[in-house]
Amino acid sequence: MVSMDGYCFVFALGYLTVCQITRVYIFDYGQYSADFSGPMMIITQKITSLAFEIHDGMFRKNEDLTPSQRCLAVRRMPSLLEYLSYNCNFMGILAGPLCSYKDYITFIEGRSYQLQQSEANGKEDTKYEQTDPSPNIAVAQKLLICGLSLLFHMTITKTLPVEYNIDDDFRATASWPVRFFYLYVSLMAARPKYYFAWTLADAINNAAGFGFRGYDKNGVTRWDLVSNLRIQQIEFSTSFKMFLDNWNIQTALWLKRVCYERATFSPTIQTFILSAIWHGVYPGYYLTFLTGVLMTLAARAIRNNIRHYFVESPAVKLCYDIITWMATQVAISYTVVPFVLLSVKPSLTFYRLEKQADRNLMKFNKEKCKVLHLGKGNPLSQYVLVATQLESSLAEKDAEILVVAKLNMSQQRALAAKKGPSDVSSNLGYSVKPCRRWKSWKEKIAWKNFFIL
Repeated sequence: MVSMDGYCFVFALGYLTVCQITRVYIFDYGQYSADFSGPMMIITQKITSLAFEIHDGMFRKNEDLTPSQRCLAVRRMPSLLEYLSYNCNFMGILAGPLCSYKDYITFIEGRSYQLQQSEANGKEDTKYEQTDPSPNIAVAQKLLICGLSLLFHMTITKTLPVEYNIDDDFRATASWPVRFFYLYVSLMAARPKYYFAWTLADAINNAAGFGFRGYDKNGVTRWDLVSNLRIQQIEFSTSFKMFLDNWNIQTALWLKRVCYERATFSPTIQTFILSAIWHGVYPGYYLTFLTGVLMTLAARAIRNNIRHYFVESPAVKLCYDIITWMATQVAISYTVVPFVLLSVKPSLTFYRLEKQADRNLMKFNKEKCKVLHLGKGNPLSQYVLVATQLESSLAEKDAEILVVAKLNMSQQRALAAKKGPSDVSSNLGYSVKPCRRWKSWKEKIAWKNFFIL
């Protein structure tokens, strides 16, 4: 019984993976679609969370628990009705978000408005009961955000497709600042659909009366108990961690509770791998989260080693924040491109071309590539390179050797003679053997010219 939480975790995640494989490779590969795997992802989070919370509350010593585990531990076995109500309630069955079992039961039993109001110094007053606060203002604000996000997605997002980042003509003609700017803008334009879905789910829970977090020190109601994102912090995040802490918040908390806090080695790597498995079986997910491991570790090391040099002066800190904001947004955009492209080929194409362009500072011009047809009786076949038909060439020069279509050396000797006596011996010093007759066309040599800027 003690290890049942582990068995429950493996079974639930395994069943979800089977559902994901079925969705991707049987029903619909290569594009997003509404299907049963979305609710299954939420239910998997709830089932595994509750399993670990029951294990913490009934089978572990209190001193062995972390503060968050101690707070969420379930001390008695839920009834069948409570279990099904928690997992399948109408408020979060489609898009969630995840909530803890204790928070849900507190809401169902009507105890969520008996609060502990925190003072400014962090101490807590005794419990007191207030009239039920109205969620109307919070719901109206969130519905407004939903409307703006949907409008942005239906208008701006359609004009800035992420797939344009791997377009051949765009990569060949645009400068690297333009490519980086479009990368950032296109990925920023892809986020409003998540803003819409998660904010709408939050508003539905609030409209049902769930999600009340209490009052702040100014007495203002807080309806963010199950909120899944903070848009302002996302768009102005100055570190990789800050972005992750404010994006898909409830999933991040689930990953922390079931994996990060319980991992015995490499918790960061294990957490990102679990996140990839939970999201699905598209290869782009794994490329994104494996890249995210490297980004997280690198950002953590850089921040821990250099940030303290820039926090003393407000002006210097402002400059540091601007630079880190730009670096964070580019790093996030670069990391999540495979998450949007989904498939292997476009994702690897994006990474390969980006790396090649930055390293070599060159563009590949297909129009300047030519084919040299060698020997008599050549069928003069036409060749195509990435949808571009290559032109023919009568002669090409490589390493001071002039090769002509007829494969004779008369033009090479004439070229060497023009350079003067001092250069004749060096130019004729190459060992060029007479060309023998080929038995078949398959034995002929295929020549390619240089990549030309």
